[in-house]
Amino acid sequence: MKYAKIIDGVVDVIRLQKPYGRGWSKVSDGVYANFLDNGNGTFSPPSSPASTQAVDYPLSPAQFDVALSLMRITVEQIDMAIDEVINDPAENAFAKSKIRKSLEYERTDRLFSSLAPILGVSDAQIDEAWIHARDFR
Repeated sequence: MKYAKIIDGVVDVIRLQKPYGRGWSKVSDGVYANFLDNGNGTFSPPSSPASTQAVDYPLSPAQFDVALSLMRITVEQIDMAIDEVINDPAENAFAKSKIRKSLEYERTDRLFSSLAPILGVSDAQIDEAWIHARDFR
């Protein structure tokens, strides 16, 4: 069972644990963001399906943390991978700062693809975690 914040008949946000505050409804596990509330306790997928391409969804810092968690990757592991790939001290510092302090993460950023082999994840695994993380807001 999940919890959803429904705005104007559309599922806006999904949470796995019961959130604090008003306006949250219990929904089945098959309900996701952008599903339509039918008004009788059932939900329908959006009429035009949302993109399933990770490149279409920038992630917030919290969503990025969810994606890392889904892949079982820590920021410390990313730092070590950056150390292996980027030798220039300034570029190395910039890459580490980018991972820690970005306000938005773009799937098309080359840094992710260059670090993936060192971290032991494929581009497909990154895409899958990215898509799952987009529903957390």
